[in-house]
Amino acid sequence: MKILVNGYFYGGNCPPFLYYLKKFNNDIKLTNSLSILEEHGVNTDFISYDDLLPLRLNWFEKFLVKYLKKARIKLWMRILTRKSKQIIKEYNPDIIINHKISEKSEIMLKTGFQPQISYIYGGEVHGDRIFSKSIEYSFSQSKYVLTATAEIFNYVVKMKPESKNYLKQYPLGTFNYKKVLTYKNNCERAELRKEYNIPRDQTVFIDSRSLRSINTGVKSILHVIKKLAENAMDFTYVFLRGHLGTDQMIKYVNDYIDKNKSIRDNVIIVDKVISNDEIRDYYYLSDCFVSLLPHDQFGSSIMDALFLDCHLILTDLEAYRNELSDSALYVQNQDLNKLEAYMKSIVVKQATLPNEEIKHFLSEKYGVENNYSSLYKFINKIVNE
Repeated sequence: MKILVNGYFYGGNCPPFLYYLKKFNNDIKLTNSLSILEEHGVNTDFISYDDLLPLRLNWFEKFLVKYLKKARIKLWMRILTRKSKQIIKEYNPDIIINHKISEKSEIMLKTGFQPQISYIYGGEVHGDRIFSKSIEYSFSQSKYVLTATAEIFNYVVKMKPESKNYLKQYPLGTFNYKKVLTYKNNCERAELRKEYNIPRDQTVFIDSRSLRSINTGVKSILHVIKKLAENAMDFTYVFLRGHLGTDQMIKYVNDYIDKNKSIRDNVIIVDKVISNDEIRDYYYLSDCFVSLLPHDQFGSSIMDALFLDCHLILTDLEAYRNELSDSALYVQNQDLNKLEAYMKSIVVKQATLPNEEIKHFLSEKYGVENNYSSLYKFINKIVNE
């Protein structure tokens, strides 16, 4: 089967259909109807350049698309739709999977190719984006819309009752418990800290999400880092750029450090994109994983941190509580007092690590092989209808 995946981003579900569905002897390619892939580069375990079918635009077309989009003139979408049709003609896929509903899925659906299915993660239907024109179009034109969690399934059905006819739930866990266990058995945390020049007994916080945008809780985190540093607490806070971090946010954090020099020795910024293996190293040498994203779904980055023996400080989201119960420390609305109290409890070794029972439950629920076997059967059924 030839599968064309439209859209990508670099989280733990990235791209969820590519790496594992290849194991079922599928020919899978990745394109992006909304941007020019070469501008982003490739640095992930999931993607190589051989997997990509980028839209081919000359320099004038690139300029024109950017100008028209900025000016909100819809002609830019027609240009990208025409280019997407070229990709479809050349590759001749059996099915297209739109990874995340957005303008990119609208563009691909306007090519007229069928069958297409689209994935919805949750952030697309929250706040002021709730059922935007692009989302409405994607819902109406997709053969099926898939969602990874029961929470988003129930939310969408509540807001849009007719979606019950085409909305399906398929988990997208890419968590590989055996791989993480093998990694732990072959790696010593003390040696890892030595390799990364981090003191053996110092408390380390790891954060792979705050450099995405100003709305990730970074202001609250920096405020608390300053307070802990002023109290002479022995800790390091590591900001990973990750695959979605921006130069603007790195500058923001650096500017804050320049103005508050007392925290200079407490903060490390890894300002380059690093491999998944290096990210795993940082998780394992750390004591606590921190994420204050305002919207999120439970995913493999939290799973990795949990199974690599990190405490978890997370936004108080339903998606987290439903999976982790009391195995994390939850912060509501970036509550500074609570965040400070939790981080202090980690530094002075008063917090309790999650128990093994929750790990077993989550490894069964989000095990990669079962999830992708079910998804493949569903895709195969659609192609053969």
